[in-house]
Amino acid sequence: MKVGVIGVGLAGSSHLFDLVSDPRFDVVAVCSRRAERAAYAAEIFGVPSHWTDPAELLTAGFLDGVVIATPPAAATGLLRLALSQMLLVLVDKPVAERARDLRQVIADPACEIEHAVVGYNRRYQGHVHHVRDWIAAAPSDAIDVVECHWSGPFSARYVNDETYRRQASLGHGVLLDNGSHIFDTLSFLGFGPLTVTGAALQCGESGAEVAAKISLATRTCASVIANITDGGLTDEWSIRLSGAGIDLELTRFGASGWWLGEHLGVPCDELLRPVEDLLRLANSERTLGASLTDALNVLELVEAARSAAGVSDDVARG
Repeated sequence: MKVGVIGVGLAGSSHLFDLVSDPRFDVVAVCSRRAERAAYAAEIFGVPSHWTDPAELLTAGFLDGVVIATPPAAATGLLRLALSQMLLVLVDKPVAERARDLRQVIADPACEIEHAVVGYNRRYQGHVHHVRDWIAAAPSDAIDVVECHWSGPFSARYVNDETYRRQASLGHGVLLDNGSHIFDTLSFLGFGPLTVTGAALQCGESGAEVAAKISLATRTCASVIANITDGGLTDEWSIRLSGAGIDLELTRFGASGWWLGEHLGVPCDELLRPVEDLLRLANSERTLGASLTDALNVLELVEAARSAAGVSDDVARG
């Protein structure tokens, strides 16, 4: 499969490593608006061509698939163009800044939305799949409380002039970046449909929020709380599930605790590669990543949280 990668930042470079180390892919192009970054990535990963205009790359006619690893403000238009060219697409989350932008792509008759997959990270972790299976096999009312906690050095991240996050406005900080992870993971685990019942945002120096607290409702759980806190040197996350005979914590390291009276544990020993979803798309197989419809549901929850926090659409435009 001839593949191009648009975006050569941290995420794009990670995808490039996965692609060039898999003989089933032929990475033929990389693209960045900054010519020196595109050239450097091409040299480091041994890619034969580098581009600065993503539209030219997508319409050049020699790609089978593309990885879009750009800021969400740019990703939606590139996704739409790639799908109109009948390319297979892996796009990094959250795909768009606003639900209406992704909704337009889904409604476009020129876009074959089944040709795209969204790379929400938790969906590619084996231990998360194990917990999902446990939840599916448990009684529907077994879990009473779900507590989500995401943390990281967000204050520093949103004042870093080297990344797009420096330009983020209120409602487009950790709520969009990390909140989307939380909403997708909860939905993937089987807690949907979710409804936002309250939200509060803590604004940082740049104007974007660096902390958030969100309360949600589901059909089965008495309480679902998501806390995003600013602090620490690295990004961490955890989801704690509580109920009768249940006290289980899910983190990036694995899952352990009590499950229906039995002590269970599973390490994070299986990390699947998002780029392999391009092959699944080519073979009409079920992908591990999220569908565009799944991603739209997440963005609608992000917007509901913005509204609950009192952030109007005009303010969120920045």
